[in-house]
Amino acid sequence: MTGTSIKEGKKIVLVVDDSPLIIDRLAKILSRIDNVGKLLNAGSYLEAVNVLDQQVPDIAILDINLNGESGIALLRLIRDRKLSIDVVMLTNQVSEEYEIICRKLGAKYFLDKSKDFDQIPAIISSAV
Repeated sequence: MTGTSIKEGKKIVLVVDDSPLIIDRLAKILSRIDNVGKLLNAGSYLEAVNVLDQQVPDIAILDINLNGESGIALLRLIRDRKLSIDVVMLTNQVSEEYEIICRKLGAKYFLDKSKDFDQIPAIISSAV
């Protein structure tokens, strides 16, 4: 199963974070990116699973610390379901151990929430 874009070249982006402030900040950033056609969000693991049951995004931006299960568990679910989603981990849990785990599970990017927000537009814009 692959993401279904709204318009040709436009991407569906899912943001999963338990902080409404982070979701709002990302929504503002993503709304200014030309190739973003639709923004989905979830504040917990279960909300994210419900979203994925309804629609498969092209790109997912995941936090590691979530209410309920972790973002790593969500990344594992994406891999196990063989969903074709480019995953960006955006977290305060920046450690080599977490980065290795996330990359092994298929995360394309591993970003530090406290200093890497400026990389998001380029990453999303370059998504094919």
